[in-house]
Amino acid sequence: MDDRQSAVHRTIVVVDVEGFGDRRRTNAHQVAVRAGLYKALRRAFDEASVSWGACRHEDRGDGVFVLVPAEVPKARFVDAVPHALVGALREHNATHAEAAQIRLRMALHAGEVELDEHGVTAASVNLAFRLLDARPLKAALAESPGVLALIASGWFFDEVVRHNDGAAAATFKPVQVAVKETSTVGWISLPDHPYLLDATHLSTSPPEHAVTPDTPSDDHATVPEAARGGIRTVAPGRRRRPPRWTLALGAGALAIAVGWSLVEMTGFRESGQPEPGEPISLVGEAKAAGGLEFALPEPLTSGAEYDALLRTNDPAYHPLTSDRFVPVGTVAVSFQIKGNRRTPVQITDVTPEITSKDPALAGTLVVYPPPGGEKPAIRLVANLDDPQLIVRDPAEISTAWFAQHHVELAKDENQQFAVTFSGRLAAYSFRIVVEYSTGDGARGRLVIAGKDGLPFRLTGKPADGRYGAVYLPNFPKSGGWHACGAWAEDRCTR
Repeated sequence: MDDRQSAVHRTIVVVDVEGFGDRRRTNAHQVAVRAGLYKALRRAFDEASVSWGACRHEDRGDGVFVLVPAEVPKARFVDAVPHALVGALREHNATHAEAAQIRLRMALHAGEVELDEHGVTAASVNLAFRLLDARPLKAALAESPGVLALIASGWFFDEVVRHNDGAAAATFKPVQVAVKETSTVGWISLPDHPYLLDATHLSTSPPEHAVTPDTPSDDHATVPEAARGGIRTVAPGRRRRPPRWTLALGAGALAIAVGWSLVEMTGFRESGQPEPGEPISLVGEAKAAGGLEFALPEPLTSGAEYDALLRTNDPAYHPLTSDRFVPVGTVAVSFQIKGNRRTPVQITDVTPEITSKDPALAGTLVVYPPPGGEKPAIRLVANLDDPQLIVRDPAEISTAWFAQHHVELAKDENQQFAVTFSGRLAAYSFRIVVEYSTGDGARGRLVIAGKDGLPFRLTGKPADGRYGAVYLPNFPKSGGWHACGAWAEDRCTR
């Protein structure tokens, strides 16, 4: 008589920490990693509306095995959980020493599982663990600057990923997996550093390629041309060309600093005769524009700047030493990138790179009158207070814009960007990093800074809202500014 319980269908999620046993990690580091891993998983599941408590999860020392109830939509594990997990991991890494930081591999599959008094067993579970242990997945994470590499089974990709717009299926790459007795095709994605868009493999299913179980390395397994994946293998002529995006700065924004750019290039070509010059370059100058409030580190109570501020008739007036005045709350940086290759170059990400973080400036606040006739602008946004430092879509603030879109530049083709940066917790100095990938698969970055190579600047407000001196505009009643408190309606705590 068969006493087994009936098999049940589950979504299978397995994660493993890269280099958990590295000798640089002490026991204390490993404890911190495990605590951070579970905290990150719980947070990611919660943000994706998946109940952690309703799932069955088993500890694997350097990883976690999770079975998710069948009624939970599987799409959440490709369009929500990975991005939430990236954010949680980056937050952990920002507050821990290098030896306690986490980079993670994740495998996704679904199928029937058998439950008994000892735990769980099933061919579907075995496959998930084989995918997690695949050499191409380990190599993808090792070569990525991100914190997460994900692999989906063929079934999961065909049934879930490719039917979900939020999953960016064209950024998944098919790879051959040969681990122990398993030989199959898996689909790799790098949620926080996605591959180039390539829709060619979405129209046909890659054939299952026979690889013997004793293949010494997945990296050397022969993969059919249509299924070849991983880094630096996309044929440039077959890539889908995404729509171009022009991101313009609003006409009413108040220009505070016009900067030259500091360009830092990295990335090497693997083969072939290199074209001269860099794959992309900055056109002209990067321009930074603040809002209506600017701060100084010290109180402004006398001197030429003080006198001019009170007497000017120009509502857009800035003191001669305006580079000392730092935008409060937000700053928009606009810049134009040019492609320099015969084969198009793809801009794969734009991120801020913080160079310093200090207490918010509380010396002097100068408030400007609002401009008239401001027209709406298409913008991207990034919050410097957020440890993730992701450029997002302002219409869908939870979405990382470059996870859904890539910008492709042909030779001598220009692209305008404008990114509005915000920050309220500190005074920041930062640069902008533009990441790209060339047609031959080489990756690199262009770093943009402000005037004379100095970083852009932005400050939050003091926690108590109090400044040493606050100046409010007299416009349109009269010219100049006045010290806050001179008029009955003045609000001096900001």
